Formats: sequence, structure tokens, C-alpha cells
Amino acid sequence: MNLPSVSSIFIYPVKGLSGIEMNSCRVLTEGLENDRRLMLVDSNGKFLSQREHSILSLFKCSIEDDILKVAFKDSELNIALKEKLDFLTPVSVWNSKLKAAKYQNHINEWFSDHLNQECNLVKLDAKNKRFKRLFVPPFSTYVSFADGYPILLLSEASMALLNSKLEKQLLIDRFRANIIINNCEAHEEDEYGRYRIGDVEFKNIKPCARCIVTTIDQQTSERSPEPLKTLSSYRKKGNQIFFGVNSICLKEGIIQKDNIVDLK
Repeated sequence: MNLPSVSSIFIYPVKGLSGIEMNSCRVLTEGLENDRRLMLVDSNGKFLSQREHSILSLFKCSIEDDILKVAFKDSELNIALKEKLDFLTPVSVWNSKLKAAKYQNHINEWFSDHLNQECNLVKLDAKNKRFKRLFVPPFSTYVSFADGYPILLLSEASMALLNSKLEKQLLIDRFRANIIINNCEAHEEDEYGRYRIGDVEFKNIKPCARCIVTTIDQQTSERSPEPLKTLSSYRKKGNQIFFGVNSICLKEGIIQKDNIVDLK
């Protein structure tokens, strides 16, 4: 019998921008290494999201030797991920308020020019970690600039079931998951409690409530009613639509593609 295993691993270095597929990745308490450690904020320090700026999906990211390369149309920007940044500025992610390290002016101007609005690129500061309270043990965790939780788990089977109900097939990248698994039943991931991948221990906290970002084609930035329209017919509870699961990391380590998901 085939066991559930990891089919894809994704990080999203800048919140709201495109993801990068990884063959392996270190998992830390606050999420996958280099996942959502950077964020674009407006002049008031509020994060920029595809909810209001679907064009963010067209900024394509890659990493080479600790340099984040961001490409938009015929322009490319290099960002040093390990560079020490001294200037701290107040930022907000939903109800979280903290200080983050601000990148240099030429980087901020590059993004501002392409987005046609003043914005700054900030980095999660090691001394100003983002803290989140949980309603189940261990009752707290650190988290990156992700919307709410450090890690998002989703199965290929759940995506296949959704696509079987749609007239036009969609790519799984709409859901911006970190870990995608196969060899399981649709929405089986909902039932996981504690689980291990490689030498990393995880715990599911809650199903992931989905927003309008899922209606944005990550390749074209175009919006449509799907998949929320169809998901609402079978994945809605109360006023929320759920797809995928929010997880936390209990024991740090390395995960790789094809690792078995150990549910023991």
C-alpha cells in the first residue's frame, strides 16, 4: 500500500509574490526557511496583498546563493537575504504589530515604480519575532509574515476532487501551500493531528479558511469567481470556506520531496 508522501515543497520569500519550488527545505518554528520572511508594506506600514494588488502574482522569484532575484516583465532586482539591516520600522499584518528591518531606498523605489505606489520592502527581524497565540496545545508559536499560521498543508487529491467539479481546470498554485502531499484520499489531510515528515514534527491546528486570493490566476493575475464558487457548495462551514490545513512545527529539521508522511 502506498503511504502519503511529499510531492511538492514551496516557499514564498516575499509575502504575496510568486513561490519557489524546492527539492528540500529546512523547517523552523516560524515556518519553512525563507518563507514569507520579506514583505511589502505601504507608507503606513500595512502589508500589501494580492487581495488588492493582484499584479503581485506577476513578480517571479528565485534564489541563488542567498540572493533573492525578483523579476517583473523585463526588469530584475537582486536582494541579499542575509544582509544586515539596521533601520527598523513599524509594520502590521492583520492584528499583528511589530517592527521589521527596512531595505535600502533603491530596492523600495524599484517596487514602488512597478506598483505605482509608495511601498517599502521589509524583513522579519530576529529580535522582533512575530508571536501567535493558539487555542490548542502548545498554545503559542512564532510565525513569519504569513497571514496566520507558519505552514499550509494540502493534498493533490483534494485539488483533483475540486477540479473534477470545475468546467475549467485550475492549478494548485492558487492555494499557495507550503507542503503538497499525494497518495491519500481527498481532504484526508484535514484529519491529521501530529505527523512527521523527514525529521520534522508537525501538528495541524485548524482547517485553512480561504479568501479571494484563490480566485486569482497566479500566471496572469486575472480574477474569476472560481474556485470559491464551487468550493462553497461542499467546503463551506458557517461563513467560511476551507481548503487545506494550517500546521505548526514542533521539532525543526529538514524535509525533502518524496518523504513519507508518518502519522504515527
